Amino acid sequence: VVTDILEERKLAEDCVRELREFLKSASLEDDVIDKMVEIADFTNALPELVEVVPEAVVYSFSTYLENWDYMIQDIYDLNPDVTLLVIGMYDTSARFQEDLAVSKTAYIKHGISKAIISAANKPMIEGAEKFGYIYVDTNGTMFETNHPTVEGHRFIADRILQELPDARFQYSADVSIRNPQYKAIEYMTLGGYMTGTSETTFSPDEALTEAVFTSAMAEITGSDDSSVSTAKVTKLSVATAVFRNAEKKSLTDFISAFKLAFNILTMTGSTITRAEGAEILYKFCNL
Repeated sequence: VVTDILEERKLAEDCVRELREFLKSASLEDDVIDKMVEIADFTNALPELVEVVPEAVVYSFSTYLENWDYMIQDIYDLNPDVTLLVIGMYDTSARFQEDLAVSKTAYIKHGISKAIISAANKPMIEGAEKFGYIYVDTNGTMFETNHPTVEGHRFIADRILQELPDARFQYSADVSIRNPQYKAIEYMTLGGYMTGTSETTFSPDEALTEAVFTSAMAEITGSDDSSVSTAKVTKLSVATAVFRNAEKKSLTDFISAFKLAFNILTMTGSTITRAEGAEILYKFCNL
């Protein structure tokens, strides 16, 4: 696509000719980006190359970008309860990082690769929030040329295993993997901080009671400050408790606790649900 745009605009004719010759014999094993930048540098066409790359990336991914949501929706239409993982692409330009400060071509290679990976991962990342599937970030994968090494494949597998729902999670009857608070509920229940309302249900939409909240907070901080009240907690009482208990958790950065407390106060609705409470406590645990 880069070559077509350059040719159409009658830019960098020497570069276009060399690129055409290279593409005739190029295979999947060739690092096309590397060679493209090398040819552009040799023919003094780097400025023209940099100019057309963003447009070429958008054009190249246009069909994919348009159809991503339709593909995901088709999967969920066929099986609404499927646990779907989307494996992101990783950036192979990382091997040039050490040269970026001294090599003009390495810097350009890195920029092109980043643009391509960003365009590829963008709908995947945005779709995770929209559809509720699990996006697996594979940046950091070890590779040789453009393919993962044995260690790279192990790294990707480990990232997938980290993101998979825990088989011990017992509240799938009313907490789907697509629930925005799934991770928080999973963390809070498997950690023993909260329990369900039955052996198989968590009742995520029920109001959070003072007894449940203070018991979980006491368990997290190791204090005895708990309650047996079945009264619903207010946003103010929860925000106050988060900030007050930050010290018990040995936090040195109260700014994080303050931000969390402020976010609680700005939540919509007059009451806090059990799912929202789990998410608040989960964030408190991970301040």
